[in-house]
Amino acid sequence: MSYITTDSGAGKWEDILLWYPNAKYATELSVRFEESQENKFFDFCTNVSQVNLEEQMIKSLVFYKTPLNDGASLLESIDKVLNYLWFTPSVVTLAYKLCHVYIVAETETKIETETEITTTTRFFGFSKGCSAIEVYQSKDPEGIKAHQQFNRSSTIKKTSAVTASVADIMHWIFKSGQITRGYDTGAANCKDFAMALWNEFTPEHEHVSPSFLPSSMCDTGTSF
Repeated sequence: MSYITTDSGAGKWEDILLWYPNAKYATELSVRFEESQENKFFDFCTNVSQVNLEEQMIKSLVFYKTPLNDGASLLESIDKVLNYLWFTPSVVTLAYKLCHVYIVAETETKIETETEITTTTRFFGFSKGCSAIEVYQSKDPEGIKAHQQFNRSSTIKKTSAVTASVADIMHWIFKSGQITRGYDTGAANCKDFAMALWNEFTPEHEHVSPSFLPSSMCDTGTSF
């Protein structure tokens, strides 16, 4: 049975994790893994993708938000103006909550030889779509953000207070039930996944939480 596909099959939830070995070619190549195939996933990464996730130590995590459409961006701007004018923000401006969130990890791996020490940097993206959990690998963050409407993305929070590897995150994804949890716009969407992952691997003072207040009334350092 082949687990390689050229289409993520966006739509109905499939109880799978999609691995994109090279974000640059994400529209052309992804590899599907079920929750029970954790060992197969790591074997594939090591032997086919040529990356040892245990060695990919996280240097920083970034929590990104991107509006789902131009209207959401406009409404957030209106919300800021209303707040500036001391008006109570209208309920309609809560539409700015129509956003997609995701996490990007920057890793640093040192390679020592007899004559020198070289450092390799990689980036890994973690997100939840409508049909699957998605994990991207890239040489630069733009390669990941290109698949998350990066031209609209804004940083909610960034931290270097992480002592984990990409392998640790992947073990958590496979064991936490995220792959088979399904998708629900109210209780099991991209925000729930990203928040759970972020809070699992950061100290408590770095945790994030959703807010249903207009953005200008939120602490953007902790809320999204």
